[in-house]
Amino acid sequence: MARHSDRMDHVKDFEDYLRRNCIASITEIAQAADDEAHYGVEIDLMSLEGSAPHAFTDLLSDPHDTLPQLEVAIQNVQSYLTDTPKTNVHARVCHLPATPAYVKSTVSVLRTRDIHKLISILGTVTRTGSVMLREEERKYVCSRCKHEFLVTGDISQRGAYDVPSRCPRPGEKPCYGTNFTPKPDELPKCQEYQEIKVQEKIQHLDVGSIPRSLIVVLTNDLADTVKPGDDVVVTGILHRRWNRNFVHGMRADVELMLLAFHVSSNNDHKSFLHVTEESRQTFAAHWSSRNPAQQLMARNLIIKSICPQIYGMYLLKLIVAMSLIGGVTYTDPSGTRIRGRTTSAGLTVTAVREPGTGEWMLDAGALVLADGGVCCIDEFDGIKQHDRGAIHEAMEQQTLSVAKAGLVCTLDTRATVLAAVNPKGGRVSTEIGTSGGGEDDVDEKDNLPITVGIASPLLSRFDVVLTLLDQKNEDWDRQLSDFILNGYKANLSAGNDVWSTDRVRQYLYYIKNNLKPRLSRQCQRILSTYYTLERASAKRNTARTTVRLLEALVRLAQAHARLMFRETATPMDAVFAIAAVEASSASQEVVGGMGALHAPFPENPRRDFENYCRFLVCKLGMEDEEIDFYGDDAPVEGL
Repeated sequence: MARHSDRMDHVKDFEDYLRRNCIASITEIAQAADDEAHYGVEIDLMSLEGSAPHAFTDLLSDPHDTLPQLEVAIQNVQSYLTDTPKTNVHARVCHLPATPAYVKSTVSVLRTRDIHKLISILGTVTRTGSVMLREEERKYVCSRCKHEFLVTGDISQRGAYDVPSRCPRPGEKPCYGTNFTPKPDELPKCQEYQEIKVQEKIQHLDVGSIPRSLIVVLTNDLADTVKPGDDVVVTGILHRRWNRNFVHGMRADVELMLLAFHVSSNNDHKSFLHVTEESRQTFAAHWSSRNPAQQLMARNLIIKSICPQIYGMYLLKLIVAMSLIGGVTYTDPSGTRIRGRTTSAGLTVTAVREPGTGEWMLDAGALVLADGGVCCIDEFDGIKQHDRGAIHEAMEQQTLSVAKAGLVCTLDTRATVLAAVNPKGGRVSTEIGTSGGGEDDVDEKDNLPITVGIASPLLSRFDVVLTLLDQKNEDWDRQLSDFILNGYKANLSAGNDVWSTDRVRQYLYYIKNNLKPRLSRQCQRILSTYYTLERASAKRNTARTTVRLLEALVRLAQAHARLMFRETATPMDAVFAIAAVEASSASQEVVGGMGALHAPFPENPRRDFENYCRFLVCKLGMEDEEIDFYGDDAPVEGL
């Protein structure tokens, strides 16, 4: 009786909380036209703690008994608003206390003490099953006394019914009947049911740890709300699920399963990092105390901090940084979304059959899981032929349309891709731009698709294609040897130590999320002239000189402006965008003729930059134009 009294008190407390905090959502549900649909009322537990602390405590410690009280309170509040309250309304609790007891960052920390407790787990959806109907409850009739009783399916055991061994008829004289049959002509009460698999986030794991997954069950209005690749926070009750009946002498087959009560997408914060105000001031100070000519030295210090254990590779590290940063994503007046990643792709998902149920599920591939991040692919030329069509869509539209085994959906593939491929035949010609050569020599500039074995339509979707040739160079070999023998330390001036990995990550995160540079008029002029000249060249590379080249130049210029901590892309940014595209061309002017692989960091970056500017001005035929490569004229609206 005491427990029953406590429950009544909780219902009243819940009603008071709902009237103060959730009346708008409950009113909207009460006024909805569809009486058969399922609805959810979001309950913020942190706000509930201040309104009803005793109910809050019981909800955390005994959710099985307390959650039904909360749903009764929702029904009561509905009854005050309408004469016909909706029956399929569910309490969707979220925002648990941010302590290790309730919020789990990894699956590995789950323990026996968490069973039947309310917890939240962070992870990435790697697999989704089809949405099905499951019978929620069934009415049985005792063959002996005709007593009717209701049995609810145990959703933690895939909806199996635990029918009592004896008739549960109440009263002083029990019935000892053991034969029960479902009540005829009784319409079954069903609910939507979907199983997904959530994998713990790799960045939360220690080095060498293998990511683990957890089965999550979504019901009713939660079903079909997530897709593979989504980052989610799931709140629910943890259960054990037995995959087979107990057999004497055999090990039990049991797994953990989370029955979800709330799912929130975290896709906008996939790469979230906390950047303090002190860090922001440090970033600004890194640039504010330098004149335009010195800013190239400041930029190179950041670039050197990327993989500092690798010697040199100045241009390669610059292009990697620009690719990680990306351009500005925007929507044109027609509503078409223009991608900002410098290189974007996605591989197809796999339809797999779940061993326990035989149901088809979608298993996300690496690039779908990398949505919002970076994916590095080796042996890119080994992509299966039947996947090429899907990859074309993924690289251009940043989506992947899937229709497999009756499962139809569209997945996001907004990822920066760094792909590597070996040349066909094992080598390319070192005489770049020539037409001669032996049987294995290939003119890399004019026949790039042949060199790498990737068709032109696919190759044109990459913003930058670098050919890394390991040429014989005694100076480079000597410098590399000194670097290794010196403990992988470069010669840096005092006060210019390379940045830590955490600092570089914070800087890249900050500029990607806070700087949206537009192109200045002179920047536009340089990029347009270069694109027109490349298109008109008789020896142009048809795989590269498509309209995507101009789009790539815009993204690279914006990325370099972000790297330089600017809101406007200037002629300097246009020059380095062109340098990135020209890096594997026949001229090699930007890397001093040494090739992208052996390009060292310049000792005098201002002198080298101005030399390349003079070369570029002559190539573009812009000698008569006044271009301030260190200047910052007004940006053009819309770009």
